Amino acid sequence: MTMDRFGALDLRVDTKPDLTPVTDADRAVEVALRDALARDRPDDDVLGEEFGGSALFSGRQWVIDPIDGTKNFVRGVPVWATLISLLDDGVPRIGVI
Repeated sequence: MTMDRFGALDLRVDTKPDLTPVTDADRAVEVALRDALARDRPDDDVLGEEFGGSALFSGRQWVIDPIDGTKNFVRGVPVWATLISLLDDGVPRIGVI
């Protein structure tokens, strides 16, 4: 999904309240990951960079950064990644780049 938007001429870029960029790709990836987790892991919590979530860190919680390196992504620099981690009662169990 991100590769389809990387370098796209119609990439939409907005500015978040903290003055960092967010793209339509950031939002789309986070929505897709949230949808998959809701379907396959409905009892797990999700905390994502673009849409927030609970920061209680209890139980199973997925932490998502849909595009880490959005500034590079926007400029066409191929140094960025999607980050996903799983916490269990606040303890990291899995991390995927």
